[in-house]
Parts: sequence; C-alpha cells; structure tokens
Amino acid sequence: MKYVKAFIKAPGSLSMKKIVSLLIFMLIFLTSFSRESVLAKQGILDLRNWSWDKDGITDLNGYWEFYWNSLYTPDSFNSTPIKPAVYSKVPGFWNSLIPKEGFFAPGFGYATYRLKVLCPASKQKLSLKFLTIGSAYNLYV
Repeated sequence: MKYVKAFIKAPGSLSMKKIVSLLIFMLIFLTSFSRESVLAKQGILDLRNWSWDKDGITDLNGYWEFYWNSLYTPDSFNSTPIKPAVYSKVPGFWNSLIPKEGFFAPGFGYATYRLKVLCPASKQKLSLKFLTIGSAYNLYV
C-alpha cells in the first residue's frame, strides 16, 4: 500500500521557504545592530570608546590580573609595582591557576583579582551589579 501525503495550501498562508527566509532576515537584521562585547586584556578593560546610551551596559569579562595567596588593597599597587604572575579568565575557575596544582585540584585558598577599567569621560554615575558571589570578598572601586 502506498501512502500519499497531500498538502492543501490555505489562501494567504506563507510557504515554508518564505518563513525560513523571513527568520534568516530577522536574525541578520537583529544581530547587525548589536555591538560586540568588550573583553578585558591583561587586566585592563578599555571602555573609552563605549557609549552607555548607545551600547548599554557591559560585562567585566576577560582576563584579570590574578595573585594567588595574596590579599592586596589599592594602596598595595600604589606603593610598589606588583606584576601578576598570571591572568585569570573571568568568569572562570581558578583551580588550574594554583601553583603546583592541576585543574582538578581543590580550589581552596585566597587570591586577589584586579581589573583596571578605563571609562569614557562623563559626569554620569556608574554602578556595578553582581548576579552571584561564590564566597567572601572585599571590593575596591
């Protein structure tokens, strides 16, 4: 027995080809106006060309300075130059950055993360929003 499928096209309905074409057009159109996020490189996030009005908010993602087994304050960096041994990808885990340990090592310990953010000149007040915090911390702005 042979099965036959019959499609009845209702008047005014869109064909599958038109629907797919419309979805692709919308995807291209919407992504063409979104600005790519800026990532921190070697502990510096350069937002000097960022427009808060046009580009909106941004994440502080990228590579931050990372100092294992050290708790520094802003004054620590003003008094003597301190060079980071490594840069940590944020967000991410620090397990693989612990000296003499591997990625699967327990992540117990303490460290200082440091990010310098270069902002455009503005009188506009800025703020930080934290979605989750995994443990205790001190934040210096």
